[in-house]
This record gives sequence, structure tokens and C-alpha cells, in this order.
Amino acid sequence: MSESLVVMKTELERRLGLGGAVRSLRDLVKKADADGALLLVDCSGSMGSVLATGERAIDALRQVVADVRLTVAVPAAAFGLRDGQTRYVDEIPDPCGGTPLHQAIEFGRLEQKSHLVVISDGMPDSPSEAMVQAKLFKGKIDAIYVGDDGGPGAAFMAELAKSTGGSGTVKDLTDQKQLTTHIKGLLGEGSTPAGGGVIHL
Repeated sequence: MSESLVVMKTELERRLGLGGAVRSLRDLVKKADADGALLLVDCSGSMGSVLATGERAIDALRQVVADVRLTVAVPAAAFGLRDGQTRYVDEIPDPCGGTPLHQAIEFGRLEQKSHLVVISDGMPDSPSEAMVQAKLFKGKIDAIYVGDDGGPGAAFMAELAKSTGGSGTVKDLTDQKQLTTHIKGLLGEGSTPAGGGVIHL
């Protein structure tokens, strides 16, 4: 390992409170994400809607995810992108696509995650396929609906989460502090020291 990587590894260990417990940067990433959690963030076109505060839904969610990742080492993946793919992101991209939730859940399974936290504002492109993927996933899915009150997506998200032993909740994007706290609770904040952040190689 080069001198610069040793310094980086030492600094990351210090920030995560690991005290030299890992041998490589890749081990460090694995240690930081030990609970196998993944945030799945909806970037479909409807997330461009404007909230009562005058802020776009996607911008409010972008801030929430950033605030969560200040103290919880959790990766995030966006779905509903222009190219139809689901992929890891450091910053939440602008909304532009559909809502291929089934593909996002499959992504989490293929990445060998054990806990998904899905944040979405509407119905998926294929509810039946999303339920199939949820059953194949085998782990827990917590689903947070951030769309209009009483929308059909809220009931679906609750059903999806229940089928995996997870929780389904409705949250208001205008109350970013409450949503941030809720997500941190789902991710078990406290297992990772404050300041851990997110690490990408």
C-alpha cells in the first residue's frame, strides 16, 4: 500500500473510531457498511414537483440524504434515471425517469445488501414485479412514502415493506429534520461514530 493510501486509511479509521482494526481500504469500506444497508432513492420525474415551501421535492430529499450520511456510513443508489439504470451515487441526481422500483430492489439483492431503505413519492412502474423482487430479496425493506397524502403509492409502499418484515411510513419532505431522524433510526444510528460519512473507493 502506498504512503498516501496508508495516510488515508489511518485518517478514515480515526474518523470511524476503528483504531487500526482493518488491513486495507476495501476492508474499511466493508467495516463501515457492516450492517449491509442501502438507501434507494427515487429520482423519477415526479420528484421535480414543487413543495409548499417552494423547494423542489428532489432538492429537499437531496438535503435529507446528505444530512443522514453526515453521521451514518451508508451508501445510496438512485433509480428512475434517464438511462433506466440503478446505480450508486454520491449526490442525488435531478429527476428525469420512471419509477422502476423492481429494478432498484434487484440491484440491492445483487449487491448482497441485507437491508434496503426505499424513499419514493409514487407508484412503481410495475407493482407486481416490485413485489416479486421484494420476495427474492430475502432481507428487510423499510419503505418511506414522500408523495401526496392518500396517494396509492403510500398503501403500496406499506404493503411492500410489510411483506419483508419492514416498516412502511408516510413522511413530509417539508419536515426535513423529522425525515432525517427517521431514516437514521431505521439505519440504527449509533453503530457508526459521528463523522463517519460515506466512503467510496
